[in-house]
Amino acid sequence: MAVDESGHTMSFRSFLKLCIFIVILLTAFHLGFYYTIENNLITKTYDNFRFIQDHSGRIAEQMRYGFSTGNVNGSANTQRPNGEFIRTPSERWVSQTQGNVNVTANATTDKEVMRSRVLKECPATPPNLVGRLATYRQAFTFTEIEAKLSYLVPGVNYSPKECHSDQRVAIIIPYRNRELHLRTLLYNLHTMLERQQINYGIFVIEQAGNSTFNRGLLMNIGYKEAIKSFNYSCFVFHDVDLIPEDDRIYYGCGEKPRHLSAAVDKFKYRLKTVNGTFERYSMAIARYKMIKHNREKGNPVNRERQKLLKNTARRMKSDGLTSLKYKVMNINRGKLFTNVTVSINRSEYGV
Repeated sequence: MAVDESGHTMSFRSFLKLCIFIVILLTAFHLGFYYTIENNLITKTYDNFRFIQDHSGRIAEQMRYGFSTGNVNGSANTQRPNGEFIRTPSERWVSQTQGNVNVTANATTDKEVMRSRVLKECPATPPNLVGRLATYRQAFTFTEIEAKLSYLVPGVNYSPKECHSDQRVAIIIPYRNRELHLRTLLYNLHTMLERQQINYGIFVIEQAGNSTFNRGLLMNIGYKEAIKSFNYSCFVFHDVDLIPEDDRIYYGCGEKPRHLSAAVDKFKYRLKTVNGTFERYSMAIARYKMIKHNREKGNPVNRERQKLLKNTARRMKSDGLTSLKYKVMNINRGKLFTNVTVSINRSEYGV
């Protein structure tokens, strides 16, 4: 009888130990589960608090300093009296600038702040590139191009929607009386640059009048006018008659100046001599088609060209951005490009 009671007692103790072990195991599981959930909630709450703090700070700055006006198109921008644009930690691509400039194209709006916080960074190598392109020679009307490329924004032109890019590129096109070529180039460029996932704006710098066309001067003017509208990080100077044949010709920023059009069909895709130190893609990639055209009747040959080139070294320290003389006649910020029409006094440049 004693043996039976002892065996029963041992079985009860083993069962009790098992129950205690199960209770401890379940308690540990619940504690771990609730700790994980609570930690996630705390993290999300902290992120929301930081965003509200940034947003409230920017509103306070706006109320304190007000809005400065007087831009080209009459829009208002958030700006301190000393010319520094209000900036929060999440607005990484808005930096200081001098003077009262127009930032309508990429104003520091709540939408852009949210995009930079929510969207992931664009990959270093865009995933949608196709390589060699079937270049379009058909020149659609401006209205037709706008309809086909409905995602473009006036003044901004394009910012990728699927990711956040720090690339801010201004494309400068010297121009006069070449509308057919311009329409052809714009359609080819926009369709290619969308796949490169960069923020970009196209500036067509149009020389008014019939004096000698000054391509280099218009490029300098383009730089000066573009940087007034937004804090661009690099610039592409582009001829109106050159069509890229490969979307691997990256228009984004690099460490050094980059020669894009190394191989042009007019020159049998052979490299022309270029002075200076440039980055360059392989000849198999850096290919462009040149649209055939006749010399503009109202644009006589510049007989001073060789003389000017010969004296480049002497003039380079005093002839450039700091010596620009021109008058802005009109600025039109459209969906396809920003058109800046300028007047140049020929006698001031000796051409």
